[in-house]
Amino acid sequence: MTKKKLFMRFLRDEGFRPKIDEDDDIVFKCEGKTYYIEASESDDSYFRLILPNFWQIDTPEEERHALVVMTEVNAEIKVAKIYQRKDNIHATVEMFIDPMEGFKKVFPRCLGCIQAAIAAFSEKMKVHFQSEIPRCDPFPNLLEDQSDDQNNEE
Repeated sequence: MTKKKLFMRFLRDEGFRPKIDEDDDIVFKCEGKTYYIEASESDDSYFRLILPNFWQIDTPEEERHALVVMTEVNAEIKVAKIYQRKDNIHATVEMFIDPMEGFKKVFPRCLGCIQAAIAAFSEKMKVHFQSEIPRCDPFPNLLEDQSDDQNNEE
């Protein structure tokens, strides 16, 4: 059985609705996100699950920080890789499996690794950029005045 048939049958059996795209990859949705499985027959033991375009880079500053965060997440999350292509961030799980039928045992964990990687990436990016938002203190001198009053009372 070809890899494509194996993957398609497995995904259908698991309740997914896979399709073949114009690049001959398998496409399916999981929890609202569109995933791809490379189904190339040129390498019998190569398995690759991809979640493309889960984050868009809008500024050079965001790109610089994303590179740091990608490195951190790639070091923290087993098997998953996060990488940039143009202005988009992608997540993937890649491995060699022989025989290929063995992918059935690790497929849920592969999905989980990608989900953990994008959650970690997203959280680190949001925390960084939230910390850079200037705080608006409508009465900046009020706190200073209160601390001076407390020091004078002592």
